[in-house]
Amino acid sequence: MIGSAITFFAANRMDPGQVTKSCDFKELLQIGNDRSIDLENFCFYCQLIKSTRTFHCMVCNKCVEKFDHHCVYINNCLGYRNHKYFMFFLLFISIYIVSSSIARVIAYFMLDVYQVHGQNDEQWFFFSTAALIYTLVINALILIPLT
Repeated sequence: MIGSAITFFAANRMDPGQVTKSCDFKELLQIGNDRSIDLENFCFYCQLIKSTRTFHCMVCNKCVEKFDHHCVYINNCLGYRNHKYFMFFLLFISIYIVSSSIARVIAYFMLDVYQVHGQNDEQWFFFSTAALIYTLVINALILIPLT
């Protein structure tokens, strides 16, 4: 969980690769005209010349180099600077979901074996049920934004 928190905040807080404006728009159009740059390489929102892998995010209102998408889960664009942290975040969340589900299955079988041998302890049953509810709620809360 610590790894997922660290990578979440890195992907959330890091600049995704925002392209900054270097000159005013009239100079930019003149440079574009001199170099025969296609109009598709202009961002008229940010007033800059962009590369072929740079796109304008309408949510953030900025151009991002190697733009993937705007992720509502981290509330940030994914670009060349923070994409690797987002992928590690997804990996850590996946590991957590799988490991917590496996732990829950083991606890379920332990409870089943415990009851088969005739030792019906209500405290163990309460603990097992609480672990089941906790695992289901946490996994659902993690998965809802990822869908």
